[in-house]
Amino acid sequence: MKMLLPLSVLIMFLVPSEVFSQASRELLKRDALKHMSAGRYGEAINLLNTFIAQQPGSAEGYYLRGVSYEKRSQLKSAVLDFRSAGKLAPQNQEIQKSLQRTEALWKKELDNKISDYKRELAINPKLSALYFTIGECYADLDNWNEAESWFAKYFGAGDVSPGQIIQYAEILARTNQLKKGEQFLETHTRRYPQNYELLSRYGYFLLWLGKLDRAEKTFETVLAFNPLHKEALEGLNQIKKQKSEDYAEILRLNPKNTAVRLLFIEKLLKAKRFEEALDQLEVLAQSASDHEERKSYHPLVMSQRDSVYRVVIADYSRRLRIDPANRGAVMKLTGYYSSLGDYGSSLEVFDNYFDHASGAVDPDLRFRYAQHAAWHGAFDKAMSNLDLLLESDSTNLNYQFLAGQIRVWTRQELPQAQIYLENVHRHDPKNVNAVLSLSTLSILQNYFAKAGEYLELAKTLEANNKDIQTVQDCYDSALKAEAEKQNYRILEEGRRWAGRGECHKALEKYEEYFAKIAAPGKAVMLEYADLHTCANNLDQALAVYDRLLAQEYDYAVAMRRAKNLLWRGNAPQALAEFKQLSLEQPDDFEGRLYSGDAYLWLKDYPKARTIYADLLGKTSDSTQTQMVKARYAYLPIVGFSHPFVQFPRPVSLTPIISRYSDNQNFQISHVGDYVDLGLTRFILGGPSFTKVNINSAASIRGLSLFKFRANMTISEYLAAGGSFGILTTSGSFKRGVSDLQVKYERPEVLSATLYYENTDAALLLYSPHLAEVRYGAALLRLSMFYQHPSAVRVSGYLSHVAVADGNSGNDFQIRIGKQFRDAAFAGGYESQFLSYKYQVPLYYSPLNLGSHSVWLDWNAQNQRNLKVDISGKLGYIAGAGVMLREIRGKVNYQPAKSIVVTGQIAAGSSFRFDSSYSYFSFLLSAYMRLY
Repeated sequence: MKMLLPLSVLIMFLVPSEVFSQASRELLKRDALKHMSAGRYGEAINLLNTFIAQQPGSAEGYYLRGVSYEKRSQLKSAVLDFRSAGKLAPQNQEIQKSLQRTEALWKKELDNKISDYKRELAINPKLSALYFTIGECYADLDNWNEAESWFAKYFGAGDVSPGQIIQYAEILARTNQLKKGEQFLETHTRRYPQNYELLSRYGYFLLWLGKLDRAEKTFETVLAFNPLHKEALEGLNQIKKQKSEDYAEILRLNPKNTAVRLLFIEKLLKAKRFEEALDQLEVLAQSASDHEERKSYHPLVMSQRDSVYRVVIADYSRRLRIDPANRGAVMKLTGYYSSLGDYGSSLEVFDNYFDHASGAVDPDLRFRYAQHAAWHGAFDKAMSNLDLLLESDSTNLNYQFLAGQIRVWTRQELPQAQIYLENVHRHDPKNVNAVLSLSTLSILQNYFAKAGEYLELAKTLEANNKDIQTVQDCYDSALKAEAEKQNYRILEEGRRWAGRGECHKALEKYEEYFAKIAAPGKAVMLEYADLHTCANNLDQALAVYDRLLAQEYDYAVAMRRAKNLLWRGNAPQALAEFKQLSLEQPDDFEGRLYSGDAYLWLKDYPKARTIYADLLGKTSDSTQTQMVKARYAYLPIVGFSHPFVQFPRPVSLTPIISRYSDNQNFQISHVGDYVDLGLTRFILGGPSFTKVNINSAASIRGLSLFKFRANMTISEYLAAGGSFGILTTSGSFKRGVSDLQVKYERPEVLSATLYYENTDAALLLYSPHLAEVRYGAALLRLSMFYQHPSAVRVSGYLSHVAVADGNSGNDFQIRIGKQFRDAAFAGGYESQFLSYKYQVPLYYSPLNLGSHSVWLDWNAQNQRNLKVDISGKLGYIAGAGVMLREIRGKVNYQPAKSIVVTGQIAAGSSFRFDSSYSYFSFLLSAYMRLY
């Protein structure tokens, strides 16, 4: 049995290895973790069910599902999952802590339930069903005697069902009350004479008590009702083969004779040959049909064995306390600890012996120490001792075999593991454990054909070896994982086509993927339905949504289905569904928006307009605002055929104050107000007045800026705007000023802005030397932003400024970066280049000045009424040999539906006019909608 144990450990370490489908597994885990982070533990459990089905040997899946069950207060399910995870990863402290925590909570919950039920019984003793419920609670607590007591009270209080009778019979079997179980079942089989499940259970109690004739007759009665009843057939077969006393010979000729094997186990127990009895139980464990028999015998064997071993262990421990250098006692004591699987205690015995023994440690003790350390998971200790042993005897096959196994378990130095294991196999071709280790090693190396050859060889060497099936399962999982990997590549190819907008080609790949798998997940089916929508196959999309909703209701799926109904032209049904959805989530922007669209399709323009207006009043999100404004373009004018029939709606004021100052005696401030009027459905405009003060060391200059502005929404993504006005300078100097902007934007995907401004040079170039100089200047800038579906983003701008003195300059910036997984962070690299035609002393106009920086943007807060963004960069100006630093912050706060307050602050340092340069700026504005 000890030679088999390392393979079980090997399989434990093998299961979570790279042979499984990393892509599919990681996708399921990633989506499950997203649901868990959002508190959607039910959805996470659904994904983790698939994850565990694909990877049943991974502790991670059971652990995450256990966490989800715990969060849903389903403590029993959580405990069972943590126990499964703990068996697969016994050294994982986090799993053990979670198990201890949930077991304590579950035990407390069960204790509370028991107390509550007992209290209810005290109030009303006629609630007989509570006796059974209390018994089930005690069974969950593994308190079989107490469970039996409460089940007995229930069965004496009222009518019972066959299922409850069988459940009680199982408790009686667990408490070894076979005689009581026989009498109990005899009584109830008379009440239910045609229930063959009860009869079959009764037959086994008779069989266990040695009443073979009555058991045989009972099983024959069961088979008269159901000739194919497997349990009765097996029971009858056991009875017929229990006449021979030569158990070992019978089992050699017929290893599947369970009845004889059970008798053999009883004989071994009487002789105190516990390890052999456990070996026979392991044979039973290989058969699902014998699992219950093994469960009934295993506690008995373990109890007797542990009772004897505890006495022996105490004796040898006493001897070692008297003589710590007693080698014989060490060998015996560690052997008993090994039989109990208590390798930690065994290692303590070894360590104590090594501390007290004189001279070199003999090889036998050192090798046993290495074995126990390996089986305990202390691989470093095991390998350090094996290295010493191999130095003294490099040809020892036992040393090589264990060294090879440990390398496989730890997935380290696999080429050396292969050398050792192949050498062992070459010298000992019938060593089935070496063959299985080589098969496992080949699986790790993705040599599946070779792994299969070794596995078939193991079957010919020792067909009944219990580890063969374990390695076979890993081999089958590896092959399945490889196939899944290929299938996942097909799915990813489809997703790439979808990312390029090639929906028909993407659909072909998805259908190819579906043809190769049994049950695609919900997330993939949603993608498939969305592709049908993209390809305008609306009927097919609706069919997929209907199938998903039939399996499990989901608000998001129902919303997509309603939108497809609308796009298909079935506006009345779509509207009905949007109304129903709005009852679930009345504040959902998308649901309200598409309700307005449905009214628009039905030409109920007043209701559509009401919904759109309400949305505009509630949202401050620029993307949502643009979506609503785009809808207004489709609303007809009512009342009068005049483009200004709604004028002046809306009406808003935007006061603004800003200031910029630097360490070179320059300061500029703006104080002003903007008035916006709804001129038409798609044109917003109005006057603005701004007072500008420019301060330098030598002078103060005041300017007044009056403009009329207009902004026009051309389509959902395209807008244009501009302004013109008069700039008045102290001394009655006047200048015409103007600006123009065209912007295309698909939020978070693509934007491009072309901006032109003609104004005073002092307002563009921020120089203290321009305070008293009246130069004109013009700016032309192209800004762009693009984010790939992979979250890689590219942005930048190209500016050209022309000054009235004949000088001109270009400013070019490009940023390349990535939005991180949680979407709160983005960062990357920036390059900037600034160059003028020639340098002048009036304003900063460098020649060929470049910088390189790293940048980071952080969405520090994102709530409905509060958004906070922080950004910064750190770089190096190559031409000046100085560092570049900058930090910015922006806050949007909406204290009321019609008020939005915006604040911005920035500070930084760089280089200007051959010296260090630092600046500070802030801006505060408030948008107030009056009407």
